[in-house]
Amino acid sequence: MKKLMKKIRNTLVGICFFLFLTFLFYFSNQLSISRRPVTKERFLLDTLVTIKVFDRDRKEAEESIEKAFLRMKEVEKKLNYFDAQSELSKLNRTRKIKASKELWEIVSLSQKYAKKTNGYFDISIGKLMDLWGFAHQGRIPSSRELLTALHSIGFEKILLEKKGKIIKLNGMVKVDLGGVAKGYAVDLAIEALKKNGIKNALVTAGSSTKVIGKKPNGLPWRVGIENPREKGGIIATLNLSDGDCISTSGDYQKFFIKGGKRYHHILNPKEGKPSKGFMSVSILTKDSCALSDILSTAVFAQGYHQGMKFLKENKIKALVVNSKGEIFAVNGLENKGEIKQNI
Repeated sequence: MKKLMKKIRNTLVGICFFLFLTFLFYFSNQLSISRRPVTKERFLLDTLVTIKVFDRDRKEAEESIEKAFLRMKEVEKKLNYFDAQSELSKLNRTRKIKASKELWEIVSLSQKYAKKTNGYFDISIGKLMDLWGFAHQGRIPSSRELLTALHSIGFEKILLEKKGKIIKLNGMVKVDLGGVAKGYAVDLAIEALKKNGIKNALVTAGSSTKVIGKKPNGLPWRVGIENPREKGGIIATLNLSDGDCISTSGDYQKFFIKGGKRYHHILNPKEGKPSKGFMSVSILTKDSCALSDILSTAVFAQGYHQGMKFLKENKIKALVVNSKGEIFAVNGLENKGEIKQNI
């Protein structure tokens, strides 16, 4: 009897050990898969878009990424300023439109923050942007041209009728969504990933990034902030947690140089000229990349002194580089990673 019990005990121990090894192998295999991200890149919205996903099922991750890219492509077709067939171009041409969900959302959000930023974020600057020609080789408009263009802009000339989602343009206003479209598209891509069960991901469109979840090792996502005067150089490495969004506006993204002077695409809507005082402005927000995109543009457009005042008054987390190359982190962003003092 004792021999039988011993034999049974040994058999059970063997089975338990085998099951333990099987579980350990399976867990280790799954963990190793999850530690390898699935990364895909596409050229959309006039920039390189990168989507990185951590998921145990590689096929599922790849399918989810494709759906996220498709969502971004859909919104690009609607909001493309340079596509004559886009919904935005139709609005600029016909002056009145029953808007799609996406156009309504992005214009409504833009109008909300046009008021909050006292007009320093203004999507009605299409004619002004056309004058400067940043989409091509760039040119310096005459004073008379600038004056005419300034008379045509003003966010208050964009009228929204909530019932029916009607957008109407008054005067000679021309809407340009370049200051918010990338951030908005990133939000939609993350939304698409979530709908497909993805919990840990990073989406970057040019200078706008949003993350959800975390890396498999439990560490936060890490993103670099570009040096505005050194291509490929980094001035800061920030740790991002679930829902964090960061967008950067810089004088190095679209510009031309004439007579030894740099003319960049972030215009002061009050003056019609490239804003002065910053080389770059990076804004950290929670959950809305469209908002971080809007605020980085608005702060940069205000110039250094007014922009810094706006950041402090509204307690906005930011990393800025002034025209002297000095780097400042404000409202707690200094605790988000490693930051240099100068470029």
